[in-house]
Amino acid sequence: KASEFAATLDAIEARYGVDRWIILAIWGIETSYGGARDRWDVIRSLATLAQARHRHPYFRNELINALLILQQRHIARNAMLGSWAGAMGQPQFMPSSFLDHAVDFSGDGRRDIWTNVPDVLASIANFLQKAGWTAGLSQGFEVIVPAGFDHRRSRGSFGDWSARGLRRADGAAFPTAGQAILFFPSGARGPAFLVTDNFVTIKRYNNSDVYALAVSHLAD
Repeated sequence: KASEFAATLDAIEARYGVDRWIILAIWGIETSYGGARDRWDVIRSLATLAQARHRHPYFRNELINALLILQQRHIARNAMLGSWAGAMGQPQFMPSSFLDHAVDFSGDGRRDIWTNVPDVLASIANFLQKAGWTAGLSQGFEVIVPAGFDHRRSRGSFGDWSARGLRRADGAAFPTAGQAILFFPSGARGPAFLVTDNFVTIKRYNNSDVYALAVSHLAD
């Protein structure tokens, strides 16, 4: 089974161009690699939030999308479980994300993000690819900022950052091409990172700097 799993990751990485470790990190963070089970009825959750006009009309629209998923028979009504806010399955997709990004990678005729691991991993990869993932580009890394650095500088090429005296914390070389943003998640006295457009792409999965950093660290 380990060899089959590796072969599945090979195929997903080849088709979507998304780093396998990023895919696995998101899967792990969202549902502990499928070990955390959903417990809430998606329709009831979304109907409650829609009726309360929470972030209206977002949850009303998600409720309509959830009903469309049932109408298209992607999953049985009693198996449509998710989070308290309607995020579903092992990748924790909202219904709109399911309709836009879920794929049938196993070829069984269903887009199953609840129990089918190849579909789960490929759906995460498809989401990131459509969100703008650039194949072969690092999402970022920790850097050492020299004393006396001008903190008004926040963007530049890797060549620019090297010329300004920044070095990777792990001692590796900077990429030979590309742009990066200097990011201090805990303020200028805390750790510093150079992050790329792929870091921004991870945030489209969950719009949180902390989330994107957690994914990056786990992937590393």
